[in-house]
Amino acid sequence: TSWLRVPPLPAMPEGPFKVLWSYTDQAFRVVWGNKQEGVLKTKAEPREAAIQKQAREILLKSGIPNVFVPNVLGVSEQPAEGMPEEVVKAQVQGKGFLLMETGPKLSLEDLLDYDYPTLPEHIKNVFPEPIKLEDFNNLRKAMELLHTNDITHGDLALVNILVSQKDGKTDFHLIDWQRAKTF
Repeated sequence: TSWLRVPPLPAMPEGPFKVLWSYTDQAFRVVWGNKQEGVLKTKAEPREAAIQKQAREILLKSGIPNVFVPNVLGVSEQPAEGMPEEVVKAQVQGKGFLLMETGPKLSLEDLLDYDYPTLPEHIKNVFPEPIKLEDFNNLRKAMELLHTNDITHGDLALVNILVSQKDGKTDFHLIDWQRAKTF
């Protein structure tokens, strides 16, 4: 399969880990070591991490601006020393752990629930301008590039596209590669 081109996946860093809050019952925002922050998933497979890492490398080399895949910081089949009990309990039998860099907290679904003028103030503070068509075109180009490299995300939903904005440019962060496939 094409994901064999991916370099070895990193081992899980040493704890102790502290849960800041949970996204879902199987994805946690954590901090560890020297105040490093990440997202720890408990329902992960090495295949998911490998495809995510490959997609990230393809997009980084492409030069397509403002579209990102979170970096894989660690993978483990067993709980790492220092993982909180709530994380260990959330592990699904036969699945491992995946630690990724954090991204924005706002999803494209959150934004598209409103017409821009009616955005709540707490969202407008983070997202001061409407998304430009050019930014959506970059997202389209990125997905097209991944498909030409035989990678499909498998669950490209608005909730799996996190967004942030800086200097009028929208950044898209593609998350949740659990259903991704290579051909």
